[in-house]
Amino acid sequence: MKKLSEHQEQSIVFGWAVQHIDRIPELRWMFAIPNGARVPIGLAVKLKKEGLRKGVSDIFLPVSRGGYHGLFIEMKAIGGKPSPEQYAFTDFANKQGYKAIICYGHKVTIDQIINYMELKDE
Repeated sequence: MKKLSEHQEQSIVFGWAVQHIDRIPELRWMFAIPNGARVPIGLAVKLKKEGLRKGVSDIFLPVSRGGYHGLFIEMKAIGGKPSPEQYAFTDFANKQGYKAIICYGHKVTIDQIINYMELKDE
């Protein structure tokens, strides 16, 4: 069985989201933050000037649940390793009242999104 890349894993997550918008309408607003995209140096400089920040999570679901302001997901392929900046951002976001997690593979990520959406406000 071929190992999927982070790009492939994340694409599966967003494909799943599109298929389930009727059941979970808030998935319409889930979006990717392209921090890890490989781009030409000129574009990288432009994106950095526009505010792209190293370490910020790959996915954001701007929906409040269970007392959290929203869900940040750092997406990793199976066997991937977060950077120190990614750990730092996850810690920061959690302290600010977001749920911020690191997920390995699309199955875990989808399960975590479903679990988050099922949280009840206290």
